[in-house]
Amino acid sequence: MNLRPYQSEAVAAVYEHLRTRDDNPCVVIPTGGGKTPVIATICRDAVGQWGGRVVLLAHVKELLEQAADKLRVIAPDVPMGIYSAGLKRKDLGYAVTVAGIQSIWKKACDLGPVDLIIVDEAHMVPAEDDGMYRQFIADAKVVNPNVRIIGLTATPYRMKSGSICAAENILNHVCYEVGVRELIVQGFLSPLKTKAGLQKISTDDLHVRAGEFVASEVEDLMDKEGLVEGACAEIAQHTKDRSATLIFSSGIRHGQHIVDVLKTKHGIECGFVTGDTPDGVRAAILGRFRSGELKYLCNVNVLTTGFDAPHIDCVALVRPTMSPGLYYQMVGRGFRLHPGKTDCLILDYTGCGHDIFSPEIADHKPAPKSVPVQVICPSCGHQNDFWGIKDADGELVEHFGRKCQGAVEDPHTFAITPCEFRFRFKRCDQCGAENDLAARQCARCSCLLIDTDQKLREAMALKDAHVMRPDSMIFDKTADKKGNSRLEVRYYDLDGEFLREYFYLNSPSDARAFYYNFMRMHLRIPELKLKISSADDVLKNQRLFRMPLFVIARKKPYYWQIREKIFE
Repeated sequence: MNLRPYQSEAVAAVYEHLRTRDDNPCVVIPTGGGKTPVIATICRDAVGQWGGRVVLLAHVKELLEQAADKLRVIAPDVPMGIYSAGLKRKDLGYAVTVAGIQSIWKKACDLGPVDLIIVDEAHMVPAEDDGMYRQFIADAKVVNPNVRIIGLTATPYRMKSGSICAAENILNHVCYEVGVRELIVQGFLSPLKTKAGLQKISTDDLHVRAGEFVASEVEDLMDKEGLVEGACAEIAQHTKDRSATLIFSSGIRHGQHIVDVLKTKHGIECGFVTGDTPDGVRAAILGRFRSGELKYLCNVNVLTTGFDAPHIDCVALVRPTMSPGLYYQMVGRGFRLHPGKTDCLILDYTGCGHDIFSPEIADHKPAPKSVPVQVICPSCGHQNDFWGIKDADGELVEHFGRKCQGAVEDPHTFAITPCEFRFRFKRCDQCGAENDLAARQCARCSCLLIDTDQKLREAMALKDAHVMRPDSMIFDKTADKKGNSRLEVRYYDLDGEFLREYFYLNSPSDARAFYYNFMRMHLRIPELKLKISSADDVLKNQRLFRMPLFVIARKKPYYWQIREKIFE
């Protein structure tokens, strides 16, 4: 089996990460983009080339079956066992063990030493608590302290905690990422057509719990006679010439209502599966749907991941969600290619306005007044969707985007490379390279990047350091003893104490130094092409600069020298 170009790049990126870094990588490939061949290739190489032992973890048996099938095709000679109560297998002692986390989470010690743990759908790993994944990995590290973890997911974020990759998490760094838009352009995913429902709903009155709408309230909102009948009429109308329609309902009562209306009002047979559907019945319904015997299938939260039916060419979303990740997983059921399939129609009745091409919107809302804003990358021209703040006139005041989500196509080789422009970044103290805010090591020189909390702790422990939380930032034009004009920036705290720094702007080289040492970090809109050639230019545009959260200074013989500024 030949890997697609981006799948080969993902495998190479994983190996490079494991060779050069000591933390755990994550690979981001969209739903339908083929994570399983990447997993199978890594398993094959880990066993065949390096003589290692691998455990592949997943949370649903469908994913286990897919992984096992792909591994048999790619590496038929690799000894493989399956450990899953759902599949009625408990194989131990194999070079590769494909395991359901619910079945094996207490059995890490029984497996013996493991060199590599691969987690499929890695966004399922909790960020904080001691869940099954964390318990299994902790026990595996007792047996082999050098075990490495690789995660694969289409949605590298959680609604409550943001990115799943962080220094304190199990996964630490996204080593490879390819976007939905890129794979659609390259012909590896099905194009999408989105159509909003005619009946508009409002989620303003719904309460939020743990980053998501309260389920009972969502069902009450959506399970109204007029809304259900209207949605069913539109589904019937728009899917006459479609092959397979997958419907996501807001609850069991709501789902049964949809199934009943489709049958009585439109003569449509629609299957229905929930978490309570017996395994045998569920398997029979899904089998009929996959074979084409059943054209419509409604479900309640059970077919968001691990369900593979490439012929699905319509997804009807009749349940709102705050989670872009969940929205993405639902829409993703229609991404896969299939003979005769030209596109996938998304019938959206959620009214939530999620954009699957804009994962950064899934991060925490940075401020109460934050709204989705569109930001054009100055490097590649890609139109990003980020959180931002607008003034009363609708003008962008500030945004919180970190990295451009676009890509650049080489006109000669047609290779597509993700854009590397960073709006917000962590600068390496050794080489000056701009790194992701969550990075632990510099991507250029591999030096350890000290996180902001550690910098603050270290500064507060020093006798010759001063840590200030500024309340205001003042710009002024002053002159040195020789009469040379300069820009003075003062940071005041609530007690009226201040720290200051100076910048000369009397030559083009001064302007470049000012851009690098001040503007690049302080601009509220980092991509803004602001021409600064004098202190007067700064004074005219001072509203465009943001104030740091903390300022760290070190004691010199006659003054305090600002050494570090920390932003939110």
